[in-house]
Amino acid sequence: MRRTLLLLVASSFVLMLPQARPVQAQSLRTFVSGGGDDANPCLRTSPCKTFASAMSKTAINGEINCLDPGGFGAVTITKSLTIDCREVFGSILSSGTNGIVISFDLFNVQDTQKTVRLRNLNLNGVNTGLIGIRITGGGTIVGGAVFIEDNLIDGNFGGAARGISEERTAGGKLFVSNTTVRNMGQTGIQLNRSVRRVLRSRGKELMLSSTTCVLKTPISALRSATTPGRRSTARSSQGTRGQALKRRARSRGAI
Repeated sequence: MRRTLLLLVASSFVLMLPQARPVQAQSLRTFVSGGGDDANPCLRTSPCKTFASAMSKTAINGEINCLDPGGFGAVTITKSLTIDCREVFGSILSSGTNGIVISFDLFNVQDTQKTVRLRNLNLNGVNTGLIGIRITGGGTIVGGAVFIEDNLIDGNFGGAARGISEERTAGGKLFVSNTTVRNMGQTGIQLNRSVRRVLRSRGKELMLSSTTCVLKTPISALRSATTPGRRSTARSSQGTRGQALKRRARSRGAI
């Protein structure tokens, strides 16, 4: 009788143990929606609400897409991926903070590509934002490539007050094309000395409005995509050519 009771108690104890949840596999393509929920797996039929949640459920070299218009929150990117909201209004409101931080030192060493692509995003600092897109690295991870294509970065007047801040200390590549940076309290685009950079127009000039673009190396490396060998130019939103470009020969290549 006693043995039977012990067996029953042991069986009850096993049944009361919490069931382990299966580890959710990361998807190569995930989705966000204005009506999404971060508890979802970020699939097309069950999208997430924020880029941050979608990134955690996206595999290395995967892609995050926007299903419908919305504000999807600030995000720190720690793996190779693409965020693309083509033909959909994909916004990040970054009041008092950075919009997107790309931290290469947090990338997995097995992430061999180390490439981030940001396409068709609207980053709004709401006049108190710090940096629209901040890129860091060089402590443990060397190199990496960032492609910023067809984006609008606006309204950063807090702290560093920059549109794009390239802060890597051990090299890397930065490509900016068809992107408008405007209404910055300090610097439109800040580029570190160690980074190879290309500002491409692809038929359009890079638009800088009420900002400056500071290069810590000579500007001679900047080339127009439409006319090989010619230096890139910048215009304000009113169409006037950036006066600071004319002073690039002095002041260490500042735009």
